[in-house]
Amino acid sequence: MAQHKIYLSDVVEKTKLGNSMSTSYSYDGETLTIYWNRGKKVERPAELGDAFIVTCNGKLPKLQRLRSPFQKVDKIAWILGFSRDTRTYSYEDYKQLLIENERRNKGTGYRDWEVQSEFYAYADCTQKDSDKLKHLAIWIAPNIPNKEIVSLISQIQCKLYPAKWAEYFLRDQLGLTQDEIEDIVWED
Repeated sequence: MAQHKIYLSDVVEKTKLGNSMSTSYSYDGETLTIYWNRGKKVERPAELGDAFIVTCNGKLPKLQRLRSPFQKVDKIAWILGFSRDTRTYSYEDYKQLLIENERRNKGTGYRDWEVQSEFYAYADCTQKDSDKLKHLAIWIAPNIPNKEIVSLISQIQCKLYPAKWAEYFLRDQLGLTQDEIEDIVWED
């Protein structure tokens, strides 16, 4: 079974889905269509900024809307790549999670660092022989202003999602203005 994610940020002519030989998709601005095995298809109404998971298991693919978290702070952490088990809802819980991580990783040679502000704190690490980044913990204040969201995104530089789709998400889900989105500093 293979799962593919589709992030709608523009109209898409019929194109292959991942490395599948029998599945393709298109998006006309109103409908996402998944084509499978000589003409069979699945269609769903969709808007720019929507995201879907397509599950291919040898049968007609299943199409599900990808749901982002409900709370604003969870949405911010999600788009930055922090998994559910690294998110905390108070500064005290954040510090406790860091202590647990330190105890769990003691002696493994990982290097960690922490960044804090009045509205957020996060910690990341890399392992001894790797530059691969791992998120350890994050806390975001519920009243975080948009200016601080822009600062946080600029610092973490997570590029899990296509840039144009991320802009839709930042505007539609987090309420950032186009000027604020343009203020995000993306490193190459």
